[in-house]
Amino acid sequence: MKRMIAASILGASAFATLPAFAQPWSPEAETYTAQARVVRSVPIREAMDRPREECWVESRGGGGNNQAAGAVIGGIAGGLIGHQIGSGRGNTAATIAGTIGGAAVGNEIARRQGDDERTVERCRTVSGGYDERVVGYDVTYRFQGREFNARLPYDPGSEMPVNVTVAPATR
Repeated sequence: MKRMIAASILGASAFATLPAFAQPWSPEAETYTAQARVVRSVPIREAMDRPREECWVESRGGGGNNQAAGAVIGGIAGGLIGHQIGSGRGNTAATIAGTIGGAAVGNEIARRQGDDERTVERCRTVSGGYDERVVGYDVTYRFQGREFNARLPYDPGSEMPVNVTVAPATR
C-alpha cells in the first residue's frame, strides 16, 4: 500500500511539472457582438468592358467577269464540238453554231453560279466602351480606441457590428 501511495504522489508531482500547453484542458473563449464606429469607407471601383457584336454584309461578284469568262469558255468548247460533228461545207456552219450555243450555255452557267453566292454576313465582337462598377469597400473602423481595416462587399454605414472574442492570454 505504501508503494501505491508513493507512486501516486510521484505521478502527480511529475504531471504538475509539465508545461501549461501540455495540460489536457483548454479554456473556452467567449465571443460576443459589439458595435464599432466607421471612420472611413472608400468604394473600390472596377472598369468592365461592354463587348458588342458588329455585323455587316459582304457582296460577292454575281456575274460580270464570271459571265464573260463563262461565255468565252463555252464558246470555245462549243466550237470544238461543232467542228468535230460537221463535215465539208457543213463543218463551218456546225463550228459557228457550236460556238454560239456553247457561249450561251457557258454564260448561263456562270450567271447561275454567281447568283448563288451574292451576299455573305460577317460578324465580330468589338469593345462597346467601359462601365465602372463598385465591387467592394475599404473600411476603417474604430473599436475600443484602436483602428482596424477590412474589405467588405457592402457599405457598412456609420456603424458596423464586430465580433469580439475574449480568452485568457497565454504566457
